[in-house]
Amino acid sequence: MHGDDELFFGTDVLVLADRAGHRLVGLRVSDGTEKRSRADPRDQYGNSRNSIHLVTREEGLAGPGFAGGGARDPWRGEVRRIVQVASDRSVRLMELGTGAVVRRRTNVAEPDDLVVTHEDRLYVANDDGGYQLLAYDLGSSAEPTVLHRAQDDRHRPRGLVPCGEHRACLLEVTDADQATAVVVAAAEGKKAERWSAPGADLLVPLGERVLARRTYPDPAVTLFGPDGQRVLDARDGTAVRVDAGNLLVFAEPLGSGEDDRSVAGVGTESGRVVELGQLKDVRGESCSWNTEVIACASTKDFVLYRFAAS
Repeated sequence: MHGDDELFFGTDVLVLADRAGHRLVGLRVSDGTEKRSRADPRDQYGNSRNSIHLVTREEGLAGPGFAGGGARDPWRGEVRRIVQVASDRSVRLMELGTGAVVRRRTNVAEPDDLVVTHEDRLYVANDDGGYQLLAYDLGSSAEPTVLHRAQDDRHRPRGLVPCGEHRACLLEVTDADQATAVVVAAAEGKKAERWSAPGADLLVPLGERVLARRTYPDPAVTLFGPDGQRVLDARDGTAVRVDAGNLLVFAEPLGSGEDDRSVAGVGTESGRVVELGQLKDVRGESCSWNTEVIACASTKDFVLYRFAAS
């Protein structure tokens, strides 16, 4: 593997995005031998740049998340397909196990556009002013549904996550000013809603709820309910997902230094905060968690702290 290669895990096959070789390679999980290879699409100039996206299931996004918001185990829920977005603006829906192309569409997205593939939908927001948020049905060749149109060229998308059945939540800013950030919640057949989230620079999906995280000037988090109600309003600290119903909120960013780190638990439905105490002398960036345990590295060893998500 090279530095920018990626791996995607199936039941008995893993797919390697071989960037130097300009191909997708299917490898046996049992022994790593190559089962198949498919060349990346190229545009009219011979460019094969592309991006790969797992078609996630709700189970995968309802489990523990990384500090950066990504799912620790996105393959939960029988994830069996990936989508490749190519430099010629085509997308290919492919089976992880066999490598078969289930469906191909043209003129959909660029590799750098915001793309989310979740359940039976592909959401795309082009990275331009005056953008559109589109939803494609992965099960058909029907025309996309326009979920949202930007008011003008001053508005740009900065993040995109699924946030309910056939609904996507997008982080939008005006004139590149993060202080103007809003969450746009757009569902098929409904008018998009706008929820103010000043300073937010990251969205974390929580089922029908969404967490907006701010990094600057001081870290804080706001949790929005399905209807846009602020379940948790600008709570200081950095929040991470335990599961769809629970968060951990660390009082300080999870940096590399060794320190005592205060942590609280939050129920995503009620917003109730339970102080869990301090993690003593730990390196924050080393910490990992599931629904029962937080594990962190200290100077000489690892320490475990047990809690119970509810």
